[in-house]
Amino acid sequence: MWLILIVVTAAVSIYSIPKIVSNVKTTGLTEALADYRNRSTADSPEAKREVTVFYINRDQPGGNLAAFPSVLTVSQPANAAGSGTGTTAGLNQLMEMLIAGPGLDLLSHGYITLIPRETKLIGSRIVGNAAYINFSRDLIQKYENNPELQNLAVQQLILTALEYQSIKDAVILIDGVIFTSSRDFPSP
Repeated sequence: MWLILIVVTAAVSIYSIPKIVSNVKTTGLTEALADYRNRSTADSPEAKREVTVFYINRDQPGGNLAAFPSVLTVSQPANAAGSGTGTTAGLNQLMEMLIAGPGLDLLSHGYITLIPRETKLIGSRIVGNAAYINFSRDLIQKYENNPELQNLAVQQLILTALEYQSIKDAVILIDGVIFTSSRDFPSP
């Protein structure tokens, strides 16, 4: 009985394997799979790029808190990789990174974010060289009684936006109402 099962399995395999291979070749599945592998493992400039994100740290041990740049390598959405104005997907991604806060490697070096986790990015728009970035009220509510921390949180967003592509002015909106502009903050 076992011998018959082995012979039938071998016969079916010998007969069907060449047909399967032929069908895979004619459908283009191998080329599509190879193309997918190449795209997902490629280290192309469109897939990854360095961006500057500003997190908070002390300017010296025991000193004042200040926003300092951190250069990170991140994957950018395909439509954000270009350098033209009007692309907001990459800018949105940077803002979401700030809301999420620094990774463990930066945390171990004392970097933090003052942007409350409850903050929601409502959206952004790039018009010419200006970025208009709209957040939920949560961005400023936590620090209503501490304007210094509130300004540092907003400054993180503005400085990061000013590093994105060709942005020259960043306007922060809270629930659609202008809160502040990069012109209100001195350059670091």
